[in-house]
Amino acid sequence: MIQWLIGFMEDDHVADNVLVFTSQAVAKQLPTAGKSYDVVRRFTDGKGDYNLTVKVARTT
Repeated sequence: MIQWLIGFMEDDHVADNVLVFTSQAVAKQLPTAGKSYDVVRRFTDGKGDYNLTVKVARTT
């Protein structure tokens, strides 16, 4: 019963994704401090449909 409950309560795996932000790429896209841009990734498995938004900002 405990194994069933643990399996029932676990989150479903939707997708994997890797985001890499090198300093060179950020410097090229954001040449001055104070600027930013959003990166949006969609994750779906046919049942769930999620958008993850990451704000990339240059501070220096």
